Amino acid sequence: MITRERTIFFPYDGEPFKTIQVKRLCKEFHFYVQLEIQ
Repeated sequence: MITRERTIFFPYDGEPFKTIQVKRLCKEFHFYVQLEIQ
């Protein structure tokens, strides 16, 4: 189950895993990335 507390919202046209902090949060703390159309 995905909860909002562990979800990173990122612009749809971006590349979230090029950001080191996003990659680390996903790997170490099991965060999820949700792409948003703005």
